[in-house]
Amino acid sequence: MRPSDIDGETTLLMRRPAALQPKRPSPARRIWRQIIGGFWSFIDSFRDPRLDDYLPPVPDRPAREDTLVCEGGIPQAERGERLLLEVVRVSPEYLRGVAALVEYAEHWHERGPIAVEDGLVHLALSRIRPDQHGEIPISWLERKLEGVPSYVVTRALRRLAQDGAIEVLPAREGDVGARLYEELRGYLGRVKLRRPL
Repeated sequence: MRPSDIDGETTLLMRRPAALQPKRPSPARRIWRQIIGGFWSFIDSFRDPRLDDYLPPVPDRPAREDTLVCEGGIPQAERGERLLLEVVRVSPEYLRGVAALVEYAEHWHERGPIAVEDGLVHLALSRIRPDQHGEIPISWLERKLEGVPSYVVTRALRRLAQDGAIEVLPAREGDVGARLYEELRGYLGRVKLRRPL
């Protein structure tokens, strides 16, 4: 401590002690740690795999602002974490369905974002029971895909129609919600599934 005189007043100033540097372990201690770590890695290699070996790393807690820019207000990692928990809760028949769907989803992801969009919309259409006309109003599809932007749905519908997987039909009286517009046919508001997924 040393006194300091500022404007006629005496103030005591304290010096902060220098930060203590952590002591570096000796070379022998470092080698010993590597040997022990290698031994436990060797032992660990003989154990049966755990579920955790196949799962992605536990995500960090997102910053508050991150949640505002993600689809549906939920960060991608958090959606994945919720999905893992939901898979455990579903019935065995849905569990078998999820196992089969994983192969399709991996294939779509390998082909890129357009294939993922088309696969998602095609799957959703395949999981909606048509009305008495054998058609699915686009508003039903958008309700099923809540949180997916409508322009993504529209683009995928156009590509699926070009591919022959679906037929996009004019809206019927009483249909509400988003519709596609074509120069020659006018407003289109319904879908008929031609080729189930």
